[in-house]
Amino acid sequence: LANFDVQRFLKYQKEEGEDGNLSLACARARENGGFPEDELKAGGIAFASDDVALFNFGHVYHVDPLDPFSLSNAEMTARQKIRKLVRFVKDYVPGGENSILVSSGPEIGIRETRRIVGLYTMTGTDHQNRADFPDAITYYNYSMDLHGNSKEEAEERYALYQNTKYKKGERYGIPYRILVPIRIKNALVAGRCVSTDRNMNAAIRLMPSCFSMGDAAGTAAAMCVRDHIRPGEVNTDILRARLKESGVLL
Repeated sequence: LANFDVQRFLKYQKEEGEDGNLSLACARARENGGFPEDELKAGGIAFASDDVALFNFGHVYHVDPLDPFSLSNAEMTARQKIRKLVRFVKDYVPGGENSILVSSGPEIGIRETRRIVGLYTMTGTDHQNRADFPDAITYYNYSMDLHGNSKEEAEERYALYQNTKYKKGERYGIPYRILVPIRIKNALVAGRCVSTDRNMNAAIRLMPSCFSMGDAAGTAAAMCVRDHIRPGEVNTDILRARLKESGVLL
């Protein structure tokens, strides 16, 4: 949203104790019927400049992203909801009174679809145990940020997100084996499609860990081409050494 008075919002935030999810504004709007009934909260606010605010909120539930008709319906529902969310900002968020919509996402964002079955499958238990692995190709520390498929489930999942945050210095390793499919012998994957359960996927689908997994997959692929081996045959000690040489913190 452009024409957003960032300084006015920051003053309000400091004086009223508003948080990044606009909890106070959401509560006021909900009391007056000015917030979408199926939304739990706003998902965040950030600033691109002194008069441009970025918002990350709006959900569409019960979508099958592998079905093009379901996906198209979700796209239309999300576009319609943008109008309600802009009205919420103008009516209930100090600084947003005169804001105007200038951009929105190019398409609806899907957080989770298919995943491979790899040589190892990371689970929520690994997250709880701050697990480390001899073939770890990166480390991360994000909590289980699993979005629900309904407003009711979203409330439960938000509690999971809050209760699985790490303390400073804690982290879990991400093993190379989750990048290697069991049944496809000449491929590597990286990103949210790696071998995990739902809870662990919600923790490592974020961009920083995806960058790191991509770095490791690319390095391993180069080793496979050079040595005429398959991904499952990569010496992970050598892979980790290569990653360290390139500046990866292990």
